[in-house]
Amino acid sequence: MIVDAHHHFWQVAAQEHPWRDHRHDELARDFTPTDLATELTQAGVDRTVLIQSVDEPAENDRLLAYAETPYVGAVVGWLPLSDPQAARQEIDRVADLISGKQGAAEAAAPGTAAGKRSVAEATALGAGASTSGERSVAGVILGADAGQGANADLGRGSGAGPGVSGERSIAEATALGAGASTSGERSVVGGGGSSHLHPTSHPHPTSHPHPTSLTPPAGPAGGGAGGLGWFAGAFSGVRCLVGRDPLDWLSEPSTVDLFRELAAAGVAWDVVPVTAEQTKAVLGLADAVPELRIVVDHLGRPLIDSGGWEPWAGQVRQLAGCPRVGMKVSLGIDLLTELDEWPELERYLAWVVDCFGPDRLMVASNWPVVLLRASYGEAWGRLRAALEQVVQNEDELAAVLGGTAADYYRINRKVSL
Repeated sequence: MIVDAHHHFWQVAAQEHPWRDHRHDELARDFTPTDLATELTQAGVDRTVLIQSVDEPAENDRLLAYAETPYVGAVVGWLPLSDPQAARQEIDRVADLISGKQGAAEAAAPGTAAGKRSVAEATALGAGASTSGERSVAGVILGADAGQGANADLGRGSGAGPGVSGERSIAEATALGAGASTSGERSVVGGGGSSHLHPTSHPHPTSHPHPTSLTPPAGPAGGGAGGLGWFAGAFSGVRCLVGRDPLDWLSEPSTVDLFRELAAAGVAWDVVPVTAEQTKAVLGLADAVPELRIVVDHLGRPLIDSGGWEPWAGQVRQLAGCPRVGMKVSLGIDLLTELDEWPELERYLAWVVDCFGPDRLMVASNWPVVLLRASYGEAWGRLRAALEQVVQNEDELAAVLGGTAADYYRINRKVSL
């Protein structure tokens, strides 16, 4: 299974990106699941990890809707991690949203009054379909069928997608977003339910890459029941945008307790520590919560634009010393903005492979941000070619191309309401 471990969707009218400026005009438009589907098929990518791009509760609602896309295997949502009380409130809010949809689905099951209607009719009723054939899920406008434009695939009735992996191309599966999966199952929640990563579903990353069980999580993976269980079912990871801001709050006891709870629920943390101070703070948290899976995005921002090596190389070595820290082989917006063309990566990749080993690395496009310097196909091809130069063992390469992401983000355990 090939996994793109980092990409985004957004609609510019629905959200503001403070990190985007006049140099990023190419990104000032909508980027939807339909836009990415063909690119994934042509690149041979099977699953993706969808990542938040703005810090606000509405982003989680949008992500829950986007998660219905068949090829999205896992989602990294947003939490205000520097404010544990606010973070727990957001966890409970999301849990209430998801559990409420589960209750609606059960009420519409066969044998109930709502269940006596056809699944398609119940779906339309649950979504509040308008006379124009559009419906809204979590503030995202969804077409009533797949032929209504770029956002039509967001209106999927089934959160599980194709019941058998590989039976349809990603593009076809996305186009079938409003229809039933190959197993004939689809949600009656109107397309707004979330995709879930069930803690007990098939552990092998290639045996059952997209199971269609409709059982919601009873509680956190490895933890107790409660709101965090529902949240962890929807989101495999969390992050908040930190830029170059101080991360002193990571050492606060209440923050450490929050991360312990997230770790117990099987939720990973994505972060880009760029400065020495940020790296020290992340290392402190990794030591305080050794069970927490931490994913360093975008190679930790190597100094490719200046040809520099330190302090980046030393920080990578330090981070790799923590056994639960992994890293994404991708380029972030800071570097993509500064570069004039796609860089030679082999030197930097050789270092991160030496430090982390292939089993803690995962390739990622950072689409659509990567479009600042290359098309999806070109970027993916160049990333893969560079990796093949430094990772020549077939099994190790398979880990970087998908196995690591499947493990860190529980991609093989995705189920749906």
